[in-house]
Amino acid sequence: MREAPALTLIDALLKNQARIRVYDPEGLSNLKAIYKDRIIYGSESYEILNGAQALVILTEWSEFQNPNLKQIKSLLDNPVIFDGRNIYDKDKLAENGFYYEGIGV
Repeated sequence: MREAPALTLIDALLKNQARIRVYDPEGLSNLKAIYKDRIIYGSESYEILNGAQALVILTEWSEFQNPNLKQIKSLLDNPVIFDGRNIYDKDKLAENGFYYEGIGV
């Protein structure tokens, strides 16, 4: 976690006054130790999406592999996904009305 790309992104977003909500099935305790109350922590993946401007995926945990796109779209204020691991199919997301950028390897 110490050198995770997510930390670099979170730091940059916080520097620009972004409000950040995170969910990680394994790493929340580490994030809480680093960021304390500067970000919001979700106990479930979909809850953090409600009213969010975009979804950023920075992990490939299996629970993120087959998302409920209708649910995600209904929760986000904007149907925007930045995928830092390229786990999603760009064409499938476009068919479902999402703006998608795969930015990872």
